Amino acid sequence: MAGRVGGGASFAAAGGLALMAPLAFVGVGVVAGVQADGSEGSGAAGLAATLEAASGSFGWAVLALLGVAVLDVVVACALWTVFRAERPGAAALAAAFRIAYAAVFVGAIAMLADARRIADEGAGGASGLGIDDRDLAVLSRLDGFDAAWNAGLVLFGVHLAVIGWLLLRRPGGFAVVVGVLVLVAGAGYLADSVLGVLAPDGPAVAQYTFIGEIVLIAWLVVGGIRSIRADRELVAHATQPEAVLAAVDARAARADATEGARR
Repeated sequence: MAGRVGGGASFAAAGGLALMAPLAFVGVGVVAGVQADGSEGSGAAGLAATLEAASGSFGWAVLALLGVAVLDVVVACALWTVFRAERPGAAALAAAFRIAYAAVFVGAIAMLADARRIADEGAGGASGLGIDDRDLAVLSRLDGFDAAWNAGLVLFGVHLAVIGWLLLRRPGGFAVVVGVLVLVAGAGYLADSVLGVLAPDGPAVAQYTFIGEIVLIAWLVVGGIRSIRADRELVAHATQPEAVLAAVDARAARADATEGARR
């Protein structure tokens, strides 16, 4: 029915989005710390040794980021379930872009795992690399992670743009406000992807526009609660067939009216 948010799917999407934040914070923080500590003022020199010393925490960071990628797929499927009844094509498109982003992100994470492998081998290990070459190889993998992730943000930004459009098509002022903020968040990631090439040392735009993702969680939770309450009302009237049919007919009429107003 139009305007309805599935309880289970909405809670799955909200939970996935909420879990991503701490995992991404830990993962990206560790990677950035290794990059800063290992190359500060000396290019690639000492980077492999720094990563080798932080191998344990770096490994956990890689796992945390892989967890984010898995949650991206979960959220993509859950959001598809939430929106597919009204706009199946657009809902599938949004899911496809997020899953494609997750695939790119996994490829980027693989470069981090390879950087750890090279660092852990030590100079003259199985790879046969000397100290300088090992530093350069690790630096290349870390830079590759940044470049691949930055490219993937285009897909993520488009995903958020489609979700924002879907929210704008929903009835209710809250959905419209959330839709606008999600569109802004998507634009922030798109801007970061472009600026990552043109001005790689510039500030991240998404750190100022991410509020849309937070209010999306709130909208999903509110919608899920309303859906559960509506289902309980139907169950409570299960012994009154006429009342149930009347309630269903009334909802269908409201849905048709809402759909007609949007057209």
